[in-house]
Amino acid sequence: MAAATIPLIGLLGSGFDIGRSYLIKSRLQTACDSGVLAGRRAVVGKAWNAASKQIADEYFDANFQSGRYGAFNQTHAFTSLDGITVNGTASASVPTTLM
Repeated sequence: MAAATIPLIGLLGSGFDIGRSYLIKSRLQTACDSGVLAGRRAVVGKAWNAASKQIADEYFDANFQSGRYGAFNQTHAFTSLDGITVNGTASASVPTTLM
C-alpha cells in the first residue's frame, strides 16, 4: 500500500494541473472569441481601426483578467487584413502547481 501511494499522488497531481490548464485554455478561447466578435461589430464599413481594436481588447480583458487562474505572460492580438474578417490570437503561460 505504501508503494502505491507515490504513483497515486503523481496521478492526482498531474490530473489537477492538466485540469487547470484546460480551464485556462477554455477561458482564453472564450475571451478571444468575445474580443473578435466585439471588434468585428465595431467595424464600420471596411475600416478596421484603432477604435475597433480597442473595443476588442476591452472585451478580451473583461473576460480574462491578467493573472487569473494563476496564468501569467498573457498576450493577445486582434487583426484584420480586409476589414471584414477579424482574427484573434491569445496565449498564456500556466505553471504547474502540484507537479
